[in-house]
Amino acid sequence: MTPLVDKIGGQLLKMSGRELLQVDPLLQDYVGVVESRWEDFKHMLSYISDDLGGFDSISNYVDYGFYIEVDDARYSLNQLSDLDDICKDVATYKDRIHLVYREWAENAMFLSIVGDFNFWDKAAHPGVNKGYGIWECRIPFYINQELNMLHCPIHHKAKFKIFMVTRDKNEEIYRMPQRTLYAVHNHERCQLEPLFYCHAADADARKRAELTRPYSFKSGNPQGLRKRVHRIYECHVGMSSTEPKINTYREFADVLLPIIKEKGYNVIQLMAIQEHSYYGSFGYQVTSFFAPSSRFGTPDDLKYLVDKAHEARIAVLLDLVHSHASKNVEDGIADWDGGTMFFYKEDHPLWDSKIFNYKNPETLRFLLQNVRWWLQEFKIDGFRFDGVMSLMYYHRSAGVGYTGRYGEYFDEPQSAVDVGGLTYLRLAHVLIKMIEQTEGRDILTIAEDVSGYPCMATSILDGGIGFDYRFQMAVPDLWINMMKNGFDTGLNDFESIDVKKITHTLTNRRWQEKHIVYCECHDQALVGDKTLSMWLLNENIYDQMSILHQANERTLRAVRLHKVIRLLTMGLGGEGYLTFFGNEFGHPEWIDFPRIGNNWSYHYCRRQWNLDYWGKDGQTTRYADLGRFDRDLMHLNACHEWNVEREYITRDDNEEKLIVFERKNLLFVCSLHPFNSDYEAIIPVRQQGTYRVIFHTNSVQYGGDGSGTTEGNELVTRNKMNKESNDLREDQWDRKMNGLQYYIKLWIKRQCGYVLEFSKGTVSIPDNIKSFKELFPEKSPSLES
Repeated sequence: MTPLVDKIGGQLLKMSGRELLQVDPLLQDYVGVVESRWEDFKHMLSYISDDLGGFDSISNYVDYGFYIEVDDARYSLNQLSDLDDICKDVATYKDRIHLVYREWAENAMFLSIVGDFNFWDKAAHPGVNKGYGIWECRIPFYINQELNMLHCPIHHKAKFKIFMVTRDKNEEIYRMPQRTLYAVHNHERCQLEPLFYCHAADADARKRAELTRPYSFKSGNPQGLRKRVHRIYECHVGMSSTEPKINTYREFADVLLPIIKEKGYNVIQLMAIQEHSYYGSFGYQVTSFFAPSSRFGTPDDLKYLVDKAHEARIAVLLDLVHSHASKNVEDGIADWDGGTMFFYKEDHPLWDSKIFNYKNPETLRFLLQNVRWWLQEFKIDGFRFDGVMSLMYYHRSAGVGYTGRYGEYFDEPQSAVDVGGLTYLRLAHVLIKMIEQTEGRDILTIAEDVSGYPCMATSILDGGIGFDYRFQMAVPDLWINMMKNGFDTGLNDFESIDVKKITHTLTNRRWQEKHIVYCECHDQALVGDKTLSMWLLNENIYDQMSILHQANERTLRAVRLHKVIRLLTMGLGGEGYLTFFGNEFGHPEWIDFPRIGNNWSYHYCRRQWNLDYWGKDGQTTRYADLGRFDRDLMHLNACHEWNVEREYITRDDNEEKLIVFERKNLLFVCSLHPFNSDYEAIIPVRQQGTYRVIFHTNSVQYGGDGSGTTEGNELVTRNKMNKESNDLREDQWDRKMNGLQYYIKLWIKRQCGYVLEFSKGTVSIPDNIKSFKELFPEKSPSLES
């Protein structure tokens, strides 16, 4: 393992925390708390540097769990394939090469490894307490006479467990290793069981000359990730097949990755990768933090998926669960040695799970090693940190809401901030920065924080927490609340559609932090909830989505709004965009994991790709129309990357239910009006020139009727100060123009959206500028006021 480069540790120790005030001056009123929390971080940073050997040492995952030791040199299990010369030199290396198991078990009085290799004899291979609760089991390699070489004492995919006698209760217990690398389901016992995962330890394969080596990556990590606009496709490997089954890493890689690339997404965010005993937990009740879920294949199969993604220049993010852990004991890490270990005594008030104690140095070691493990062993490009709000507050997000008032985060003790959790997040980002500097690549992190904690997505070198992005979580709530208030049915639309609230929610994000915006979250796809397409279509989702017969008005309205909502969300919100896979084409079924209530069926735990534009039924469904729209919207973003600049709203009109905004060199026009007939709308703009229509939602290939404004139409700006070009009525001068001087007139249809590209220098500045009084000499006193 290449030692980590540390170019930032010294710099961070010199900082006071006040640097954050340069980013957000509103923190001045809480400067004492800001400094105190930074001091806690510096204290742990110094402790790691001075007493724990530094970040390279505390995050070195080879030093814990199983590893190979030759004299004093340590090698990971994957490196055993490279030690054949040593293993074949029996005379020289006999008694010098060992399989070592090292773990922290503070409450253990006795510890040993048991398994098929020693007939489950508890006394055969005991461990030695090395002090501070660290146990070490050393098992010498044996001489395999048939192969004439030294061989690993535990064979590839052999069953084994850790046996302990607890100090406090003198109780005999069996556990999976804390750093289990591979575990499979024992369906009779309904739990996971660890298997030893080391290719070079497969003696039978060696005899057959069929030994396979660990997977070797062929493609490097995508470079320059921070220069990209990220279009994230959130995926669950297990439910990614059209068939009612659990899909595999390799099938996902071979079948779906080319489609994802063609759809225009450049990042996949993988859910449910860390091993979890309960499939229906969506992967959020993690039992083995270092093991990829064996439901989908082996660790090498996951590496194949990551490698194929990198070959397609698609970045891979892992949904990282460090906010809590499953309460499972025999196949998890809860009560591992009979004591509290990594956790607080209290369980999570909402999730019935264990809460990490982030002030415990061994907890930090475990979690930091886990971060480095996924980044270096699997070449992951970054993480979505799940449940950050739960990680950061002692109330664990139970029954607490936030308005954004700074006192909610910095008034103490009312804020209930778990400073240890905050420090862990900063330490994780220090480690990530070191890996970036060592390997010369970008690693992305996204915070799932509902609370809105200030400077969450501010660089650690500026005193922030360190994330690259935070989720813009108010946006899906906005759309769902509108649905619940009747927007889905079209009832009382005129009163319920508040375009100013829509624009406020989409633009209300901390200006100095980057956000990932999305229309709907994966939880809405679960049985008992509803996605946007389910809200909009309701029962029509089943019998009105074929293009072979005329759809009713509600279906046509739903298709229009599904597209406009996505255009608005991606256009006006965030600096990046996320979609839960399948939702982009209005997937017609909820997700229902196999359970007793559905007779353990996988029928509703899949994705019906056959309905999308690339599926076998794609030529006959309106779902395919939505899929094509989303594909072309992603490609439009890839071409123009408007998210790199902030938005400017030129008109949000509740009378016309019209939203107009500029971003980069594009002009977006979106109508949400429920019943307006086609009309020529006044579109204020900041610059004069020509605007060309490059995209719109009413295209026939997107399920529209193709009438009205279409691609290629060009519109020349008019000047409200110019008598010759100005055709505004007196009452439209300010009410429609939002104080701007230039405008175009665009023929629009209800519940449709348009994107226009600005061209400079095509219109000269007129020399006959008029004042308002000259243009409207008979202006009434009421308007003058």
